[in-house]
Amino acid sequence: MSFKRLRLHIRNEEGSGLVLALMTLLVLSVLGASLGAVTVGSFKLGDVNRDDTSAYYIAEAGANMAYEEMKAGVLEAYSKYDDAKGLFYQEIEDNNNGLIKSIEENTYEFEDQFGDTPTVSINFSDPEGSNPRKYTIISTGVVAGKTRTVEKQIEVSWFKKKSSQDIYIPDNASILSRSGTEVKNNGVSIIGDIHIDALGPPGFKATKEFDFNDTVYFHPELNGNYNKVTQGGIAKKTENLKTRDKPLPWSDYVSTVENVDFPDYSTYPYLSDAVINQDSSQHKVIDNGDILITDYRADNYLLNLEGDYRVNTLSINSNRTLNINTNNSTVNLVVNSLNIPQGNINIIGNGHLNLFVMNSFTFNGSSKINNSGRKEQFNLYYAGEDNIKLSGNQYINGGVYIKKSGITLTGSGNVSGMIVSNGDEIEIRGGSINDVFLFAPKATISLKEGGKVRGVVVANQIYLDGGTKIEFSEISADQLIFESSTPSSGGTGNVDISQLIKTAPALEVN
Repeated sequence: MSFKRLRLHIRNEEGSGLVLALMTLLVLSVLGASLGAVTVGSFKLGDVNRDDTSAYYIAEAGANMAYEEMKAGVLEAYSKYDDAKGLFYQEIEDNNNGLIKSIEENTYEFEDQFGDTPTVSINFSDPEGSNPRKYTIISTGVVAGKTRTVEKQIEVSWFKKKSSQDIYIPDNASILSRSGTEVKNNGVSIIGDIHIDALGPPGFKATKEFDFNDTVYFHPELNGNYNKVTQGGIAKKTENLKTRDKPLPWSDYVSTVENVDFPDYSTYPYLSDAVINQDSSQHKVIDNGDILITDYRADNYLLNLEGDYRVNTLSINSNRTLNINTNNSTVNLVVNSLNIPQGNINIIGNGHLNLFVMNSFTFNGSSKINNSGRKEQFNLYYAGEDNIKLSGNQYINGGVYIKKSGITLTGSGNVSGMIVSNGDEIEIRGGSINDVFLFAPKATISLKEGGKVRGVVVANQIYLDGGTKIEFSEISADQLIFESSTPSSGGTGNVDISQLIKTAPALEVN
């Protein structure tokens, strides 16, 4: 073949379009198949993500529905057992027919989703603490084989309902005295109304020079015959003498101080031992049931209380400090012996500490409890036989309840808040007690040597010596009832559910 003929064959392009078309079709086919595969995969992945997300929302919804059932059940249990903590928690936790058991056995129904029926299972963890108690709702949602689990923390509290409907404290009253009040020497000052329920001597006995500008109210049975119950200068001030419409409720007053609750602490655990390692040695700050703030390494020790505990001895010396974190809850700490010759207790957080001292009480020097906190954060309950004596610069900011003994406050010893006594003797000598509700309807209260009280004083009998003073200061009626476990109640029965049960957001379990 000649060269010229060969060139003609090479330049002949007939059929090349078919080849190009086939090649293009092949590429498009590959691309189409790949795109189809990606699309199908995306749809499948979307289904998986949808089911997985749905399972989470089902689990969260189950936890919320279980909480709503728990909330309603807690309120119902409290309405039946507002005076019995053990039965209240038994109603919640009974293994056979308790509230938790019924919630765990309940069936929650959800609408079908893409041909599949979502399901949820509810379980509760074991309770933690005494009062309040902490529970965990464990909710597991299942959708099309996908499983997600969330946990929801809840806290349930029981407290004894306050019942103050029969407790009456008259307005502007500085003194309420059942048997009588005696002003024994000159220089005594009483500011605020005086209420006396005596039907005979001593009634109100005062020196001839006693000057009083407020009102003295007497028992209605006297019917204006004040000569039976007034002696001295006060008898001449007839314009200041009046009769009440009804007697004061002394039986309710006495019942209040006789029935303050002490917990059954036999089930309370002891605090676990704790050691501070510092300066190549160690100090046992909690040792075999004792709290020992008795070494420089223990100064400002932080004690975290997440429930109720008991202690053999709590000792603080050398002006050291114990910080107690209540973790924003009401906690009981029962102490057999409180020994603070010189030291301080601070309360951390917004919770409430009830400190029960069952036997010996030593509180000397310039020791202070809850010095910079709020009054409602702290109550001291004392069940020992020996009298309490605050004789130096000691200070308690909160409530003090005395079950048996008396109390003596001298010098700068002070309680700011409330003193409730079931005892028969209280003595105040020197110094001032400010903004206090001194409620001792069975006791004789004596003020001597310039002792001063600003607040309200309720007693069987009151004696005021020279230079002493009682001045009225407004006191909330809620301060009258002294409870052992206690968010403040709504009064005589209207309980806010937020006081009984609290919750945190649901969180997924990894």
